[in-house]
Amino acid sequence: ARQFGVHRRTIQRWIARPDTADRTGGPRTHGRRVVTDVYRDAVIAARQAHPRHGPKRIPQDLRPRFPTANTATVWRILHAAGLTQRPPKKRQRRPIPVGRHRVHLEIQELPAICGSRGREDKISLIQLRTRMKYSEIHPTATSRRIAGVLRRAIGRLPPFHLVGTDNAMVVTMANLPHPERRTAFERTVADLGVRHWRIKPRSPWQNGIIERSNRTESVEGFHQQEFSCSDHRRYGHGLWEMYYNDHRPHQGLDGAIPLAIFRRFYPIHAAAMGALT
Repeated sequence: ARQFGVHRRTIQRWIARPDTADRTGGPRTHGRRVVTDVYRDAVIAARQAHPRHGPKRIPQDLRPRFPTANTATVWRILHAAGLTQRPPKKRQRRPIPVGRHRVHLEIQELPAICGSRGREDKISLIQLRTRMKYSEIHPTATSRRIAGVLRRAIGRLPPFHLVGTDNAMVVTMANLPHPERRTAFERTVADLGVRHWRIKPRSPWQNGIIERSNRTESVEGFHQQEFSCSDHRRYGHGLWEMYYNDHRPHQGLDGAIPLAIFRRFYPIHAAAMGALT
């Protein structure tokens, strides 16, 4: 090694070889999967058909045809084709308190149906462990109506002991001049034995799971069809929510379906709810 100016380990490797043929020192690639043209075309076609689907959603759609589809390969294909780019670095935030038995509640304002006036409010709850969702559409979202939706959600969602909300006046009066007063919703929460957790003011990301779910609902549900009246919208929303809970893969669940997670972690409750068995 001193004579040729190399390391002793290099000499040891040459001594251990059965011949003097040179070999590459690069990483071994035996068994490495090669991206075929068919798979590449399928990824690009899926992206063009659904521009909002990213490297996490596209593999879920392609797995029936390509069982080895994964996020990293899809991202490389999209990046090479100029169809995506690295997302900007986001500042780190405190994690959303998910827990096992918690729900988030949100009120979403829906625009008036073409030809009518006013607006409607959609009151939604989502169970954070399973992502099972329950919603109702009402002309207005009063505190009593929100309390009624919470009562009906108990029999349609997995068990929960905490409900998280924002600081809207119909939900709580904690930030008003009379914080000791309680709304109908807060009284109902106390009667049901459920804890009420409010997000920090000006921190909507703490309620981000249901906010993102409402966006998905708008893009894939409300924006994809035209409604003739309020009853038509309620009926179409009910069908879409059944698809969301029973058939649609969820990125937050690593591609699993909310109903499958419900049956896995709450088998007794799932069996008791005849509509979900």
